[in-house]
Amino acid sequence: MAGPRPNKIKTSDLKSRIMNLAQVSVYQIKFGNLPIRYNDYDKENIELLCESAELPGTSFMTHDQVNDYPGISEKFAYRRSYTQTIPLTFMVDREYKVIDFFDRWMDYINNNVSTSDMTFSYRMKYPDDYRADMFLTKFEKDAKGPSLEYKFLGAYPLSIDRMGVNYNNSNEILRCVVTMSFVRYVRGRDTAPPPKSSVSDVPQKPLDLEGMKKYTTNEDPYYKSPVTDPTLKAWEKYTKDKDPYY
Repeated sequence: MAGPRPNKIKTSDLKSRIMNLAQVSVYQIKFGNLPIRYNDYDKENIELLCESAELPGTSFMTHDQVNDYPGISEKFAYRRSYTQTIPLTFMVDREYKVIDFFDRWMDYINNNVSTSDMTFSYRMKYPDDYRADMFLTKFEKDAKGPSLEYKFLGAYPLSIDRMGVNYNNSNEILRCVVTMSFVRYVRGRDTAPPPKSSVSDVPQKPLDLEGMKKYTTNEDPYYKSPVTDPTLKAWEKYTKDKDPYY
């Protein structure tokens, strides 16, 4: 079976079409209304210290259908599933506000009170009390073109990874990896103004629907009404007279 044949593309066209690529280093993390009180200025600095993040993924749950066709196994989608965690890596500031921010959030979730006693009680809060929306925006350096906007519903810190310290490299930056859990995400898209159409800008005359209808029913010699069409009448007569299951 013949497939599509390769077509020639000029080098100049190739550069303009495939060299305009998105960069991974331009994005922004934002937290919505937090369940804990935190200084807005410090919160914005923490958001800027996010060194890396991941755009979420999604997939379909499938059911295997076997042997509808000889030797063939098919997958039928029956439900869509979403990635439910996202890792965020933060560079830790000299005042350790990044660590303090997420520690306080997690302490709030389980009502943890710092104490030196070996035994203490806690009571977990309801999800509506400790979850907040989180936003990730992917854009480009000019900040004028299209962008991707992800809203993570019901996000909260699920875990804070261990942070290694050592004497090997004094110039190494301390990093904090936080895994955020969320219910699902919603992706929006801020599009740039559409390019100018190549179609002529000459205004087109609107269609005269009433005139077309009148011409079709009255003046078209090939138009046949469903009621008067002899073919349909003959088929109807055949169906009623000879079809025993009619």
